[in-house]
Formats: sequence, C-alpha cells, structure tokens
Amino acid sequence: MKDSILNSKEEPNSKIPSKAFASWKKLLITLTILGVVYSNLWIIAARSPLSEAVKLPYQIPILKDAFDIFSVFSYYETINRDFLIKGLPKNRYGQYDGETWVTLDVNDEYFPYSLGEQQMRLFLAKFLNLGDEAHLKACKDLAAKIRNRHNKDVPIYQMRQISINIETWPRSTKSYRELKQRDSTSFQVLCMEDE
Repeated sequence: MKDSILNSKEEPNSKIPSKAFASWKKLLITLTILGVVYSNLWIIAARSPLSEAVKLPYQIPILKDAFDIFSVFSYYETINRDFLIKGLPKNRYGQYDGETWVTLDVNDEYFPYSLGEQQMRLFLAKFLNLGDEAHLKACKDLAAKIRNRHNKDVPIYQMRQISINIETWPRSTKSYRELKQRDSTSFQVLCMEDE
C-alpha cells in the first residue's frame, strides 16, 4: 500500500511558509539597512559645503526630523558653550542706569535641569525648525519671562531689559570648563529683549 499524504508524518507544505518568511525577512532587513545608510548619506550631503551641488534624490522631509539627530560620523563638536543671561538694571529710583549690563546667575535657579537639558531649553531647540523669525520671537519671549521672574524675585534690583548670550571656548579632555579663559572665550548675543 502506498503512503498517502494523510499517513505521512510530515506536515504538508511545512517548508514552503518558512522559505517565504525567510525571503521576506531578508528583504525587510536589506531595505532597513539601505534606508539607514541612505539617510546618513543624505544628512552628510545636506551638511556639506557643497550641499547645493550635491543633491540626493528623494529628499523626504520626515528624514530631516528623524535623522537630523547627529547622524553617524557626520559631525563632531569642537567647542563647549554656556548660556549667559545678562540684564540691564534700573537704578534704585526706577530710572535707567546707563548701558552697564550685568550677568545674572540664574541659570540653575530658573532652569533646574542637567547641563545639556538646560542648554537645550535656553537655546530653544524646538523652535529651530520653525525658522529664524519664530526662533527669535521665542527667544525674546523667554527673555521677557526671565525679566518678569527676576523683577518679582528681586524687587530692589530690577532689570529693564534682558539678553540671552552664548559663550564658547575650545573643548578639553580634562573637564568641561578647563579651557574657559578670557583670551580663548568668544561671546555672541543670541537675542535681546525689545525695550
């Protein structure tokens, strides 16, 4: 008597689904790898000085948000930075005190986060993709909030205007502020509150 499929110990077509699944799995992994490699190449080309000459096809907008987090080996930070909040005080009679800006040491008090989080909040990173005007407006709004809080907290030393500034210096392997010295530090105004 011949063996029928019903008497067989093997399940019918048991190998066919696994082969199909394996080929789909290989295809999915290959497409994922190609997507990651292409996205990294796209970001590197977009940050290149030749970005106008080098245009990769299919520049998908979602890649900018998803892969603009430092893509692999495309960028290395060579500087350290601090944010300085400076204020232009009123004198004790409530009148203007000339143009003598003072540094307000309120970063840790007003932004009680770790250094990286504090800097991202002061730089207003979430507004960068909205354009320069939106970023500047958000920065000026933040400066006004800082002024209002400072004037409420310290009524005898009120500020009439606040500026948010970036101080940069070369990076060191010893510590974050190791090379922060007067001659190696540069200073830039990020924004200044309107009077």
